[in-house]
Amino acid sequence: MKAFSSPGKALLAGGYLVLDPSYSAYVVALSSRMHAVVSALSDDIQGDKVVRVRSSQFKDGEWTYIDGEMSRPNPFVQSVINVVLAYVQKSCKVSIDIYSDDAFHSQGESSVQKGRFRYHSLPLSEVPKTGMGSSAALTVSLTTALLSSFETIDLDSQDTQNKIHNLAQLAHCIAQKKVGSGFDVATAVYGSTVYQRFPASSLEQAASTDPGSEEFGQIIRKLVDSRWPMKIAPCSLPPGISLVMGDVHGGSETPKMVSQVLKWRKEKEQRANQVWDAINQGNKNLVAEFMHLNEQKGTPDEYRKELNNRIPKMKEAIRTIRTNIRTMSHESGVPIEPESQTALLDACADLPGVVGGVVPGAGGYDAVCLVVESDKANEIIANSKKSALFDKVEWLDLKEQTRGVQEEDPTLYPSA
Repeated sequence: MKAFSSPGKALLAGGYLVLDPSYSAYVVALSSRMHAVVSALSDDIQGDKVVRVRSSQFKDGEWTYIDGEMSRPNPFVQSVINVVLAYVQKSCKVSIDIYSDDAFHSQGESSVQKGRFRYHSLPLSEVPKTGMGSSAALTVSLTTALLSSFETIDLDSQDTQNKIHNLAQLAHCIAQKKVGSGFDVATAVYGSTVYQRFPASSLEQAASTDPGSEEFGQIIRKLVDSRWPMKIAPCSLPPGISLVMGDVHGGSETPKMVSQVLKWRKEKEQRANQVWDAINQGNKNLVAEFMHLNEQKGTPDEYRKELNNRIPKMKEAIRTIRTNIRTMSHESGVPIEPESQTALLDACADLPGVVGGVVPGAGGYDAVCLVVESDKANEIIANSKKSALFDKVEWLDLKEQTRGVQEEDPTLYPSA
């Protein structure tokens, strides 16, 4: 029996720009993790390739794969199994139990706490998500668990990380029926990172090939074992700086928003590129401040002095990002930073200890992400409760976790 977990994410800088390989994005890995516990199934179960996946936290949370057929639909589970089995070309009888940390889903009346995890009376598809990258984290933890039943997994090895990344990225694209930017899967594997995507064209053949065909296996093996044209550079928040994530319980149609922004960029290419370049400069300035602080040596007092000197520059970088995101929002007609979120973020920026805030990822009404001075985080949350502007915000118990996929102690889970 083995167990693995992968983190969720917050796209702090580079929303929309991450779709274009010319630009980079800064993605923070979060402490919410998706877990997978893998063990052997009994040999007397009929079938050559059998994988049972259970998610006991949700109603009807069981899916069984037998020789290419699923007991009930789950595109992410099925795609992971198809891709990994196409790669290894071996028989198996495997059981995998999935567990999800609280922050991936809105915790409404359908949930009840049982030990470490919350259990829901509704099916997985009916429990609202918080937009923290649950499908990518699930895909990576499930991929790692299934792969570990065929070969030794050394998660400190770059080659192993790359293999898991490529398998999971392929599975995620096939499940979604489109080639996305991949930043969420990359973060679930590598942890907090400055990320520059691979060209979408490199995965399109796999996404359009029948998983049951011999050609599919050949394509998967070639892609998984090749070096992808992408850039991943580990990057963490500097000491004294933290994230505070707020769930606003809104709803945003991310695919529709993305298609509208890309349509605007195509129709108004010169103007759109001006706006994107301005956002990119703000993103680069913010990451440069983080990197500068991470490189500092010296006493705690000297570091604190340098941090205080750099906070105004971070604030200016975030202001630049937000100003140009609002411009893109207005000119494209897409509610990336809608007025209600602008009012909320402006109110957040006025709280002592807040460096700045953004609507993470594709934006919309889902969440806010604040960059704050670590020693003032609790005070910020307490002060927010004094204003009606924050009534709809649920502050999430999350922090940055720089490590991506990692092995866990399997005895700590209910299935052990």
